[in-house]
Amino acid sequence: MSWTDPRPHPPGPRLEPEAKPHAGATIAVWLLRLAVFAHALALFLYVFMTRQTQFGNVLFLELFDPRVGEVYFGFRLDDPYLAAVWVERVTVSLYLLAGLSVLVRPCWPVLLLMSAYALAEALSGTWFGGYRFNAWTLYADALRWGAPLALMLLVALPRVQTLNRLRLPLARDLLRTLVAVVFTVHGLQALYANPGFIDLIIGTFNQMLGLRVSEGAAVLMLRVIGVVDLAVALALLACPRPLLVPRAAWPPPPADSTTRRLIVPALLLWLAFWGFVTALSRLTALGYRSGLDEYPELLMRAPHFLAPLALWGLFAATYWPGGTRAGDAAPWARAEPAPASARLVAAGPS
Repeated sequence: MSWTDPRPHPPGPRLEPEAKPHAGATIAVWLLRLAVFAHALALFLYVFMTRQTQFGNVLFLELFDPRVGEVYFGFRLDDPYLAAVWVERVTVSLYLLAGLSVLVRPCWPVLLLMSAYALAEALSGTWFGGYRFNAWTLYADALRWGAPLALMLLVALPRVQTLNRLRLPLARDLLRTLVAVVFTVHGLQALYANPGFIDLIIGTFNQMLGLRVSEGAAVLMLRVIGVVDLAVALALLACPRPLLVPRAAWPPPPADSTTRRLIVPALLLWLAFWGFVTALSRLTALGYRSGLDEYPELLMRAPHFLAPLALWGLFAATYWPGGTRAGDAAPWARAEPAPASARLVAAGPS
């Protein structure tokens, strides 16, 4: 007669399930891809609608100046304007192809080149713009050249384990800083009564609502808008705890805190909403018919309202349920999976 051990035996070893990407991180990547593509499409349409970008103005006024050509290149251009136009059309066409490739499959060298081109466009406006507040263009356009960098951090070199542990918090805090910088600059321009913003307010109320707003009333609205923009930008930098602040100096709040459940989503939703409204005002200020022709201006500013939504996804992947612990480095799902032997774990008693 055989004796059977009555104690329950644990089942055999089982494979630990593969880590899946957090939905917030996946949504953030797609929003950034759309933002990068929209900016590339806007520049392409802008040039082929017989307009010039800031980079094109630099080509025409500085690089293709006949005297510069004779001194540095040894020849004189017969038509510098035509040469600048063709060079600009070629560059924006390549930029659009790069944006399309980002939609299909993001590649970090392409994203780095796109960021460099958008940065050159911003620097051209800063140095040679000639318009009001042109010295702030580099910071006002920070999301246009910074969104490719944030996306690059999220998708580049998936097999590098050290980067995988840091890419999510680094991209999150980079995007948080860029969003805060853009809205801070716009808030300061509003406080200083940017004439372009005054025209947008007066034109929108007149064309869309049939209301005549005086310049004094528009300036007062801008003062309020500027204060709100600055307050929201500072609040975004303050909560939750940034990556570079030591945990002992600023301990993270509990997972169900009001900051994470209400304040951060409210801030990011407001930034996305207000970024869309300000981008749309380029169309509404000209009315229904004429404003539709300015849709590249809306696409140009797509990073201003898509980046806050992407930032919400990155916060969700770190702080919300299902994400990593607050302040910890988040592993990325595209990391090289461990071999099956290393993932064998013994199951507990049934």
